[in-house]
Amino acid sequence: MKSRFSRTRFKTSRRHSPGKMNGLEKKFSLYLDDLMAKKEILWWKFEGIKLCLTDSDKRTTYTPDFAVLNADGTMTIYETKGFWQSSARVKTKVAADMFWMFKFIGAQWKKKQWVFEEFEPKGEE
Repeated sequence: MKSRFSRTRFKTSRRHSPGKMNGLEKKFSLYLDDLMAKKEILWWKFEGIKLCLTDSDKRTTYTPDFAVLNADGTMTIYETKGFWQSSARVKTKVAADMFWMFKFIGAQWKKKQWVFEEFEPKGEE
């Protein structure tokens, strides 16, 4: 007899598999390939870096979707989203503050085009 307190497992299709692009990320990779063909960027890598967001707890990390080396030698970090959840937005803002040497941009697919949002670091106050 099954207990009424037994756990039920739910299968979710929204779970991200590290190292594998979803449809939105594949679409963005084509956009980046186009920028490379135009020589606007020199290189890009899917999940190419992992950033540690705390000094004390090495388990709090952020792996952005794309790391991009621009033609001028600067690095841009892209996070692609169909829609933003508040936790993802907060993590991206924290990373932008800590790693101010990179430009952080959110890329959202809306109305058949990419809409970009730059996350500015707060800086020292």
